[in-house]
Amino acid sequence: MTDPQDAWPTRPATDPVVAAVVVTYNRSTLLPRVLEGVRQQSHPVQVVVVDNASTDGTASLLEAAYPDVRVVRLPTNTGCTGGVRAGVQTAQAHGATWVWIMDDDVVPRPDCLAQLLAAAQASGRRVVVPRRRMAGAVYPNGTGVFDEGQQRAWFVPPEATAPDGWLPIDLFTFEGPLVHRSVLAQVEMPEAGLFIGADDALFSARVYRTLGPGAAALALDAAVDRLLPLPEAERHPSRVKRLLTGRPDWVLVPDTEAWKAAYRYRNRHFVLRELGWTRQHLRYALLHLGFAAVDAFYAARRGGAWRLRLTAFLQAWLLGVLDVRTPFLDPASFHRALRRVHGG
Repeated sequence: MTDPQDAWPTRPATDPVVAAVVVTYNRSTLLPRVLEGVRQQSHPVQVVVVDNASTDGTASLLEAAYPDVRVVRLPTNTGCTGGVRAGVQTAQAHGATWVWIMDDDVVPRPDCLAQLLAAAQASGRRVVVPRRRMAGAVYPNGTGVFDEGQQRAWFVPPEATAPDGWLPIDLFTFEGPLVHRSVLAQVEMPEAGLFIGADDALFSARVYRTLGPGAAALALDAAVDRLLPLPEAERHPSRVKRLLTGRPDWVLVPDTEAWKAAYRYRNRHFVLRELGWTRQHLRYALLHLGFAAVDAFYAARRGGAWRLRLTAFLQAWLLGVLDVRTPFLDPASFHRALRRVHGG
């Protein structure tokens, strides 16, 4: 495994070509705020918007108000994973030195890109990640360090500081990471079939395995603001989950979010397989089955679509165990089935 500090003979260039890749689907009310945030950066930025076959007027909005934006309109919804993959390929084809990946519900602060580039220079890292904020407060955004011995990720606390302004990390999300083309030349983006959920963790695992521990940097002075609150969910204590994973509770998400949860649960199998964490993967496979049963039980008690949920989670388990990386739940079809269950 390569030492990330010695992976390249020189530090990144100080005058790079940066392309922001924004993946969107039916967020025409939020997308202008994201694009304006990108435009306000002190460093020049090319912008690539991947429209995942939106039906809410996104295409007309982009054509009328953002003629300078390079738009990739996909014929079908390929999810966040397919959109990121298409956007990164487009940015590279047009000469980007760095690709800045973000969702359509996060807005970079005006100095975010400058801080990311400064952290890249200071650390020599070729993947640099901002903090994520909501309502003015920093909160964990999935940044962490892999522990091979425990086969777990230890998450960076929101209050973490460092004298150099950055911390080495292994795990990060696709909410604002800046990735150098030299990394993209060595590390493949996740398969489009993952659709949504854990695609960023899978990419993190590939960076970790290719470039070594601490190959990414968390830039402590760079930040993006999340526009939407996290989905409300019920949390329940679980001794079994504490035994298997060290975490003391499990989450019952709303019916409308269950399809996303099913993808996350399936795709996590791929992350653990990529890391080679066999012991943790076996534990997780048991946990996933148990979760499907417990979720159906509590969903039924609360009048939820328990049969639909159970089917989705069991299908996710089977595909995860068999390493099948193709889409298996269509969001629109899932919501139509929900309306039938609830009589809507």
